[in-house]
Parts: sequence; C-alpha cells; structure tokens
Amino acid sequence: MEKITKILQAFVVIFGLSLMTNCTPNEIADNKNADASDKARIWFYNHKNDYNAIILQYIENIDWENAIVSYGNDEEIIEVPFTLDDNLKTSNENATLQNDSHRLVFVKDTQQNFKAYYIQIFADDDSRSLNKISAYYGASNNFSGKIFKQNLLTNNVTAKEYKNGKEVKLSISSKMREDYYDCTFFGYWEGGNFTPLKLLYCESIGGVDPTIEGGPTGGGSGSGGTSPKSSDSCPAGYRYKLGECVLIEEGKNLTMPPPPDLPITSIKDFLKCLDISKSAKLTVYAETMWGENGVGHAFIGISQGSNSAVYGYYPKKGLLGSVTGQGIMGDNGGAHYNVSASLAITGTQLNRIITLSQAYQSDNYDISFHNCADFATDVLNIAGVSTSGYIDSPDTTAEILKGIPNYTTGSFNAPKTIKSCL
Repeated sequence: MEKITKILQAFVVIFGLSLMTNCTPNEIADNKNADASDKARIWFYNHKNDYNAIILQYIENIDWENAIVSYGNDEEIIEVPFTLDDNLKTSNENATLQNDSHRLVFVKDTQQNFKAYYIQIFADDDSRSLNKISAYYGASNNFSGKIFKQNLLTNNVTAKEYKNGKEVKLSISSKMREDYYDCTFFGYWEGGNFTPLKLLYCESIGGVDPTIEGGPTGGGSGSGGTSPKSSDSCPAGYRYKLGECVLIEEGKNLTMPPPPDLPITSIKDFLKCLDISKSAKLTVYAETMWGENGVGHAFIGISQGSNSAVYGYYPKKGLLGSVTGQGIMGDNGGAHYNVSASLAITGTQLNRIITLSQAYQSDNYDISFHNCADFATDVLNIAGVSTSGYIDSPDTTAEILKGIPNYTTGSFNAPKTIKSCL
C-alpha cells in the first residue's frame, strides 16, 4: 500500500510539472505583466492622496488590464493608459499639440519602491504608433511627436521631441516660437479650435527659459486685446510670462540664487525626529525679493514637541547664467524673513510633506518652474491652502501667506533647527 501511495504522489508531481511546462511563453509573460500591474494598482490607490498633480482630478478610466511592462536600469516600468473625464483634451495655448494620449507610469526599483509619473504623448499624426510600446525611456517604432513626462510628486516636467523614432533637439528657432508649447492646458476642441480651461504644467524649452529667448508674447494684461501669442507683440522692456507681457527688471527676473549656506545631505535624516503618527505645526516663511533681501527666499518650518526643522529648496550650485541644475535642501534655521503664517497639520499631512521633501531633494531645481517658492506652495497645498499653480516666487508666496488669518509681517529671524532624538 505504501508503495502504491508513493507512486501516486510521484504521478501527481510529474503531471503538475507537465502542466506548468505546457504554458506558452506568451502566457507566462501575460501572467507576469498582470502581477506587475496589480502591484502598481494597489500601490497607487494606497498612495494616491500623496500627490497634488492636477491630472489626477480629471481621470475617467484607468486601463490596468492593458498595462505595458518593460525593464531597464534595474527598474520595472509599468505604464497604464487612461482617458480623461468628459472627453477633455490637452494642448498648448496655441493649440499646436494634438492627438494626445495619456499614461500613468510606475517605476519600481530593486528595493520594491515605486515612483509615479504622468506621461503625455502628442503624435504628429493619428497612427498611435506607441499604443503598446513603452515610452518611459523614449520613443521608438518610427514615432514622430512629443512626449512630456511629469513627476506626480514634484510636478517637475521634462519634454522630448522625436522624428521617425529618433530624438531631435528642441529648437528655439522662430518657427518654434510660432508653435510654442511651454505651457499645457486642459480644455476642449470645438470646430477646430482649442479652448483652455485650466493650466496643467509649464516647461522650459531645451533647458533655456523661453521668456528670455522670446517665446509667444502678446498684448499684455489690461490692454483689452487677445492673450499674448508672439514675442513681437510685447513692447520693448517687456517679456512673456503665462499670457502676459511682464516688465523686465534687469538682473532681477531670472537671477539664480546661491546654494545654501548649510546644505542638507540627507533630508530623511534631517527630519527623522518628526513623528508621522502625531500632529505638528507648519510655518511657511517668505523673504520678499530685492531691497536688502537680494533674490529673496521661501522656506518652511515644522515643529513638534521639542523638535523643529526649518529648511528650504535651493540649487546645489548657483551658476551664473544658468536657470536649472541639481536641487538640494538647505537648513534655514535662523534665516531672515518678513512674512510668515502657521497652520496645524495632521500626521498624514506631515508624512506627505516629508515625502515631498525627499522627492524635491533628488530632483532638478528650475528657476521658473521648480524653485524654493514652488516647494513652499506645494507644502501649502498639502496643508489645504489654495495656491495659484502658476510661476511662483518668494513675492507670490508672501501674498499667499497674507491670505491666511494669522499671518505676520515684519523683519524677523526663523527659529533654529532642533533635533532632540538620537
């Protein structure tokens, strides 16, 4: 009897192995892709509230079943197509970007951590040549068009353009100014015209601030005319900024701030004494620009019990003439400010601010679209304070703070950073 039992057990094992080996390579790949998509889906819905990205408010349907899974640089990339609510489209203000498609992208590293991105694809025709192909590392398959990639945590954007599957350098020629696409909006098409409804993001062309090079500009606010469309329509001494002709103050509009006096090499270690299971006090500070303040600065402070962390976002190297570069956090304990406001935050909000700080620390600083004021206003968004979503500066941050009931003004110095934990 024992011998018969062993024979039956062996038969079951052999039969099971034969079933496994009968799986086709496509079936194995499909199962692996489905597993990767499921993990990304679970992670996304568990962390969705960590993000302030506007795009998430307008998603109608996420197509998890048709996720595109690829691998590279020790990373697993899961790209999930989605559609927008109420047939909304996205384009630049001049409506030269068409045939848009959208993906949520989840990049998993060897530590099983995810980073989330939004990829927007504008095809030059309606061939949809990237429908089932990864676009995270770039386009292939003879694709022609533009791909924008937005970090959902920091909202920082990068752009690439392709012709027949090959990347081409973004031009700043007169033709590019005519077909300008530095700012992208939600809106709808009607009768061949695009009507913008809400700003999604802005992007410098080729790493150069387009407002210097003469991007689309126009009649200026208060002129009673249409919104700016070309650099020629801005009067001398003015430059384009988000639909307006803005007065150029030489040496002021685009001055790269210096790096921090006290750089923070590890923001995680800098904030380790804060307990995300408890509430805390958030204070946002602004040192307005010019006068005795130089380029100004916006930064934050978090206090909890005997611990306080005061810090802000900087370029790692303040290179003359540059507008973008590696970012870094700096300790602003004792720093000067002249406007501030404080808010109570929950442990959940504190955790989101810490996560945001870590993302900024590893991202690029951009003087126009990803600067100290952008960090401060992103933190205010987490705390429930509505901000403009446009180009921010220490001055615009100060004006936002003045809308909070307990704001203070005057010449002050922030408290010192104190860490009482080991």
